[in-house]
Amino acid sequence: MLEWLPKIDQYLSDFDNLIDNIFLLGGSFNHQTDVGIEYFLTKLWEINKPYKKKIWIFAREELKDVKPIFKEYCQFIKTGAYIPELKCEDNIQYSIKLATKNQNVYEQGLDF
Repeated sequence: MLEWLPKIDQYLSDFDNLIDNIFLLGGSFNHQTDVGIEYFLTKLWEINKPYKKKIWIFAREELKDVKPIFKEYCQFIKTGAYIPELKCEDNIQYSIKLATKNQNVYEQGLDF
């Protein structure tokens, strides 16, 4: 179950100069159990301490609906579901090109 811990640590160590951010993508993290999410995030936070990489979560929900645990451990939160009718090319926030107009990026300490 914990085989990913040393793998992430080794990857961050081997490629420290090439990595600026850790992106949590795929699935809906907000729909997982609080215990599972807290465990995952605290372990990731511990591994990341010496590397000080920014942790991002890509959520479909709006910021008000994102679980508080993400606001504690993630420095950036991307919100908004992909809606094909809102597709655009010019929504760039924090150097991230977002796919649709309804998506936003929020920064810890500034926006939450």
